Amino acid sequence: MKCRYLKPQEYVAGFNSRNQPIVELKPAGFEVEHPDAWKLCIPGYGNSEPMAEPADEECAARVEKWKATEGLAGRKMLAYMAATAKEDYPERDHLFWLCAQHGITKEEMNEAVKERKAIDSNTVNSEA
Repeated sequence: MKCRYLKPQEYVAGFNSRNQPIVELKPAGFEVEHPDAWKLCIPGYGNSEPMAEPADEECAARVEKWKATEGLAGRKMLAYMAATAKEDYPERDHLFWLCAQHGITKEEMNEAVKERKAIDSNTVNSEA
């Protein structure tokens, strides 16, 4: 699996005899081959830009899979948490900031709450 850096990045090329990392500055366009290279191609904290783009089909497929599964699930969970946060919850403003960074609207928050209530009611009914 390969990805290509979008900007110049520091890259750990190995370790010296004292087990300290050997860091090199790699230019934009440098390709990395690693089983977890796809993780550099997804948005970072606060929906920041990815560090790299997929350089092969395997990496592109894994990024698309993430967007359709884990990325979507994380987005829904964030929307639910923000929608149900109490007024006095200390991290409430931060949750709303994250929602704004991800482009999550009030409608999406309300939809996440409805989905969660439907799941909870189905769980209660199936246990009876």
